[in-house]
Amino acid sequence: MPNHEYLNYPYIPNRQNKRQGRPTHREYLHRIAYTEMVRDFDSDNKVLLFHAPFALVKDVCQKLFTMLQGNVGNIIVKNEHSCRIKNGKCYWRVAVEIIGLNENFISFKDFVQMMINSMKNLANCTIRHFRTETFLNL
Repeated sequence: MPNHEYLNYPYIPNRQNKRQGRPTHREYLHRIAYTEMVRDFDSDNKVLLFHAPFALVKDVCQKLFTMLQGNVGNIIVKNEHSCRIKNGKCYWRVAVEIIGLNENFISFKDFVQMMINSMKNLANCTIRHFRTETFLNL
């Protein structure tokens, strides 16, 4: 089985132990953290970093890309290493690079809100924004 075959699988939340009614904060499937940053100083391409399942982020980005036809040049989703300063261990994070966003049609802040709301609708999760320095040391 090739290493990249999992890219074609959709995100399916595991809800086997979910009770009926409104869930409490302890019944959420995922706790997702994110931050915003710019990779290059001369580039306008903005990057969102997530601690979230890759399939969830991929499906949300694919949905937004098809919904905003022509107003987003490209959305690149990839896994990256995240080395922590406090304990020296490496973890995985998901980086979403937004290329060619039409700021006249939708601002970057509104795009991020659409992405977060789509994640909340697709999976039972809490999403929290962190400053970049705090996010890199979670």
